[in-house]
Amino acid sequence: SNKLQDVLVSRVDPSSVRFRCLLVRTVEATGQFDKALNMYDEILQENPANLVALQRKYCIAKATKQAPEKVVEALNEYLGQNMADVSGWYEMAQLRMNLCDWKGAAYALEQVILGSPLDSEMHCLLAEVYATIGGLPNLILAR
Repeated sequence: SNKLQDVLVSRVDPSSVRFRCLLVRTVEATGQFDKALNMYDEILQENPANLVALQRKYCIAKATKQAPEKVVEALNEYLGQNMADVSGWYEMAQLRMNLCDWKGAAYALEQVILGSPLDSEMHCLLAEVYATIGGLPNLILAR
């Protein structure tokens, strides 16, 4: 990986954001996740809307098995910039269900359905979440 980094540095402008994102991926590949997170934070200081850096921060949080709240926070940060990512919302729904946050899971599944309205499996899953939350209004929505 260090050899690859040396080749990249010699051939590409080191100030390029795309290059730095690629360089951070090589750091991730060596297992230096703390260093990679710091590098992503530097990229995000320059451009807080950099979706690659936000998504990779979430991936590192999930891969390193950080506290579920940290993983949710990283995914929230990503979804705040990329609200149309249906798979991201589905990931959020799964995380919320694992934390038994049924209202948060329902909201995330509603976002999934907005992006993919014909997915009957998501409708069924949302109905199950509504039924789990309980209460007459939620049971009516679950029908």
